[in-house]
Amino acid sequence: MFRSSRKDFRFSYYISSLMISYGLLIIYMLLSKLEDVEYNFSDLIVNWWSPNKIVFGILLILFLFSLFSLKKIQTIILDNKNAAHTLGIYKIKVNEKYNQGFRDFIMSVLVPIISSFSITDHAVSTLVILLLVQYVTYKFYVNSSDIFPNVSLAIWGYSIFIGIEQKDEFGRGNYGKTWYVLGKTNEIENIILSDQKMTPFGDPSYINNNIGVILEDTDNEN
Repeated sequence: MFRSSRKDFRFSYYISSLMISYGLLIIYMLLSKLEDVEYNFSDLIVNWWSPNKIVFGILLILFLFSLFSLKKIQTIILDNKNAAHTLGIYKIKVNEKYNQGFRDFIMSVLVPIISSFSITDHAVSTLVILLLVQYVTYKFYVNSSDIFPNVSLAIWGYSIFIGIEQKDEFGRGNYGKTWYVLGKTNEIENIILSDQKMTPFGDPSYINNNIGVILEDTDNEN
């Protein structure tokens, strides 16, 4: 689904999806020290260049960067909504499927990060493997039609829905075209199995653009 999206959105979307994995590793490293009865917390201010502290600092920077990427996605969404009348407004029928792939993503990506590697014992090697896996995953999804789940974005307030384009009141529209659209998570019950208006969200130069964002009633009135 990334191929038709703008490069800045594509990159921010993926980086923001990693926020939970970075957060879990940070929490894991902190909790492991709390469980270590022999650990003296005065050690936190000495030996700054130990492998564990360097990796912890890198993870913290990555977490903040992914949080910034999540905020940037929200800005891009709002900018597209405000430019809806310029970009075009389409009518779609949203089906019952939303946030597909979350379970597989959690079980195949998030869980192994914690269970397969010991970041406290082998901090540098674990971080290197983690970044390599994330890079390979990014290259796969950039060149795939699969929906890449973003748990962080769903928690932040936006979920991914699938909609089928309908004809408008003037008979215009590419009837039957499938769109992947972002809509508010707290409106899931009102969005699924309903007619919605959306505006394109992807790169306008891409002929097969299929990314969009749902316009709420207040957006349609502006």
